[in-house]
Amino acid sequence: MSGPGTPGRITFHPEQIIHLIPPSQRGLLELGAMARHPELIQMWVLGDQLARTVPCSLILTHADVRRFIAVLRAQLPEARQS
Repeated sequence: MSGPGTPGRITFHPEQIIHLIPPSQRGLLELGAMARHPELIQMWVLGDQLARTVPCSLILTHADVRRFIAVLRAQLPEARQS
């Protein structure tokens, strides 16, 4: 999950499914605590090198992160079956 990204950030590289996802929609996420406000998490959405997209970011509270995790879990097939 982490790699040679920016120091202090965690980098998430999604699975490469090139035949399903065009280069313009591939990329990665980087997350890290804000230096001046460690109670806030900044999440960057970065396009891959082929896409050359401009990075954008969201500022999240710890409660936002917990809700985001819950939303992602709800998208898994096993969660939708119940």
